[in-house]
Amino acid sequence: MKPIIGAGTTRRLAMALALLVLLPLPTLAATIYVDNESCTISQAILSANAANHEDKAAYPNCESGTVNGEDTIVLTRDVRTNSTPTYLATSKILIDGRGRAFVGYGSTPRIAFATTGSGKLTIDNAKFTNLGPIVLDVRASGDVTFQNVEFYNSAGANAGVSLTASGAGVRIHKGVFRGNRLPAGETARVVSGPVDIYRSSFYDNRSSAAVDDGGAGYVIDGATIRSSTIGENRGASGAFAVNGGSLNNVTVAYNRSGGVTGGARVKNSILYGNSGADCAGSTLEGVNWVGKGGCGGGARTYTGRSPDIDDDLIFGSSRSALFPLEADGDAASVGNGCEFLDQWGRPFGPNPCDLGAHSTYIPGSGPRISVAAATALPTPTRVPAQPMPTIEPPVKGWVLFSDRGDIKSNEVDASGVGIAHIIELGFLTAIDVWSEVGWGVTACHTDYSNGNFVFLDAAGMPREAVTWPAAPHIEGMACTYIETPGTIVLLRADPWQESPTPTPDPNAPVFGPVPLEDCLLITRDMVNLRAEEWGDVLTIIPYETVLAAAASSEEFFKVTFADQEGWVHRDWVTITGGECGESE
Repeated sequence: MKPIIGAGTTRRLAMALALLVLLPLPTLAATIYVDNESCTISQAILSANAANHEDKAAYPNCESGTVNGEDTIVLTRDVRTNSTPTYLATSKILIDGRGRAFVGYGSTPRIAFATTGSGKLTIDNAKFTNLGPIVLDVRASGDVTFQNVEFYNSAGANAGVSLTASGAGVRIHKGVFRGNRLPAGETARVVSGPVDIYRSSFYDNRSSAAVDDGGAGYVIDGATIRSSTIGENRGASGAFAVNGGSLNNVTVAYNRSGGVTGGARVKNSILYGNSGADCAGSTLEGVNWVGKGGCGGGARTYTGRSPDIDDDLIFGSSRSALFPLEADGDAASVGNGCEFLDQWGRPFGPNPCDLGAHSTYIPGSGPRISVAAATALPTPTRVPAQPMPTIEPPVKGWVLFSDRGDIKSNEVDASGVGIAHIIELGFLTAIDVWSEVGWGVTACHTDYSNGNFVFLDAAGMPREAVTWPAAPHIEGMACTYIETPGTIVLLRADPWQESPTPTPDPNAPVFGPVPLEDCLLITRDMVNLRAEEWGDVLTIIPYETVLAAAASSEEFFKVTFADQEGWVHRDWVTITGGECGESE
């Protein structure tokens, strides 16, 4: 009798079981609750750190951390201090503030956050404020991220919060700085140092108790600022809102001081309505709107008239604020190389994009220009020198280069990416790198020599999409470089180019439309809605739009979208239910 399972199958099963034994189990993470009595914030951080040193019993009042895990510390009440604590992370730690505050009182408290080694610290959904007429000085160094965090003053004149970065790797994402009243003096800064500021707002801050008290403090000094608003702040005579650093898609407007100075590099930004010069001594790149001032450079600079932004700040969630740009305003649709998202999370859309922190583009509305956009790659960025042995492609089409031989990855389809406006930009393929990446990973795709990259950082949830530079071509492949785990998404080089449609076969038999009653479809890409089969394009239907088909032909379905009746080609939709007249 022939055995049911052959010898070859037995060997394969044995190998599979062996691989399952060797595969690492997913790392669990602990949740440590801080109540400031039985478990303080200092003890919670030490507990999370100690787990990596297998000393879990050192802080018995706190939940034990996990070895090599990313532990979460939850605040159940405000954290108050009148001293100068330093919170040092040697492991990966997320502090979930749950809307609670770090509060300083007494004689000039200073809170320091720092990381060392493989440590990574994220403070999410928290506040920083003060109870007395003092400056609560928040220091940060290493890989420290403040996201969804509010920094504000609770005590009136000569009080507030300032943040100083003493090293690279400090980020403020979706932050709000408001109402801080910093004492007069050369050192008065709301934020200073090489901080990456993204999708944040700064308003009603003052570098001195009164406008004319002297001093020349800046609101932001030496930072990289993207998709953010700096408006309605006050400084002493001769002061500027921003000094040095770089700006892309930033609105610096209506400050009681100058706008931008000190060698800052400015791109796709609006500098307008400030009481002093809107721009002085800085370098303009690409396209900008500068009301008045003496900055030079740039491909094009709009000056003089209003950029058509609102005169007043408009507030969104979590006290974020910006100056809205009119959809048909003079500063709309004139920029190039904008950030991926504006301050409130809307995509900037295709070039030409909007200047400033507010995008007027409506996702799914298609191209805003009638000519094809350029398909060239962005200016190549140098891949850091590193050992780069080729790793066997873990996913079809992808090749990874790294100093490590154990990179773990898997393919991600459009549903796995799960962010509609990214898919709408022309999704081609994606790969998820979920292991430690050592000194970094260069990822290339064998099927594409051109394309745009978006990176979804695995560090936080929800994942935040950022445009990612292309690396130099390697053997004709489109490549990019990452330094942390996450998802690499490859998009069409020209995301706003209409999807190609098949050329009709003139010799094909013609079938008349067949009426349908319950046929449901979903679009697989951006799809042309045509007035008739192979007729004029009425509009473009976004990706993953559900449609009901009223009729079908050999190549098309008749549908209604946005009150327009038309035809979509079968190649760009998927049947999801009902009877759709499919031929056998």
